[in-house]
Amino acid sequence: MKCNTKCEVKKNLDALASKSLSTDQSEIATMNYTHLSLGERYQIYALIGAEHSINFIARALEVPVPY
Repeated sequence: MKCNTKCEVKKNLDALASKSLSTDQSEIATMNYTHLSLGERYQIYALIGAEHSINFIARALEVPVPY
């Protein structure tokens, strides 16, 4: 079992979920990101369950690797 991969993904998702959104207009203008669709979230969940790495998941979904 690759706990590191699952733990890293959970840690990244928890960190993203805990961040509050800023209403400062200067920050909003510089943000460059896209939201994940529900289908993409299900794919991530399934790939994590299959113990794939974060890099593999990012490549499979054709999204940038999270830092």
